[in-house]
Amino acid sequence: MKEGREIFKVTGEPEDTSKIKEHDAWARFREGKKDSRLREFLDTIDFELLRSLFLEAARKSGVNPETLNFVSADGIFGKSGSLLEPLGAYSGSRNIVALSMRKMEDRFGVEGKDLDTVALSTLCHEEVHATAKTICIGLGSEAEQAGYQRTMESATGRLEKRFLLFNEGVTEKLCRQILEEYVERTHFADSQGMNRLRDLFREKHPYESLVEFVDLFIDRVSAETEVSRDLVWQAIIRGAYEGERFDDPELQQLFSELLTPDFIELLSQNKISDLRGKLTKSREKTPTNSFKTNGMNAPRRENEGRLRKWLKTLLPTSL
Repeated sequence: MKEGREIFKVTGEPEDTSKIKEHDAWARFREGKKDSRLREFLDTIDFELLRSLFLEAARKSGVNPETLNFVSADGIFGKSGSLLEPLGAYSGSRNIVALSMRKMEDRFGVEGKDLDTVALSTLCHEEVHATAKTICIGLGSEAEQAGYQRTMESATGRLEKRFLLFNEGVTEKLCRQILEEYVERTHFADSQGMNRLRDLFREKHPYESLVEFVDLFIDRVSAETEVSRDLVWQAIIRGAYEGERFDDPELQQLFSELLTPDFIELLSQNKISDLRGKLTKSREKTPTNSFKTNGMNAPRRENEGRLRKWLKTLLPTSL
């Protein structure tokens, strides 16, 4: 059984489990204490329930929940909140989550319970990163793969984070799903508080447009395959947890023919704004007279069959 977080030696062999545990323990010790505001927030979280929601999401998408790498409260630390830092971060090399309550307060202009709800959302986002497929080459090295994201060396020798924005969109969408379920079960926030959070995110969240893109992608794949949106979404979740790499040439050609030219390449280059318009336009330009035999022409039937085949590899149920 492959673990969700895998660390390999530079020679390609799996790193010794005891060395990984020792390294992670030292990383947590080195981080030091949590600030009082973060500690106050963490004390309000039911981590067992939160973990169970991640296990449920994994199980529903066909992923073995035992492989998930969920970070407990003792692996969560504070950040300084400088302008150059994000709201939170997950380190695959050290297996810790960092949250900046001050940065959340500054960015969203919230305090009190509203700040706690923003912090819960940020925590859920980083836990999605933690539970997604993570591969590190060398103990202490940052992740070569994190969900859909891959760090690769370009032709000029510069490191590039490919599929970064798609991965963040998928991460934030799953984060919001789990957040809503957690709040529903615990009443962590009331309906007015959740409405304020949604309004804040629509206005100020850095990944709002990325979630919208993932929804558009789901809509297109669902429409092209006549597979429900929920099943397409479950397939995408499974891809993040099992490390879908989009490196199959046939799959790349398929997306190019069925959705838009160079779809996978543009996605890997994080050109989300270009793809958003192309996805919408290509769907609108589908000619109505192209449907001939059994509701569609033969090439289109073949492409849709291939796309359904890809989905089938990522789904626990038959299509």
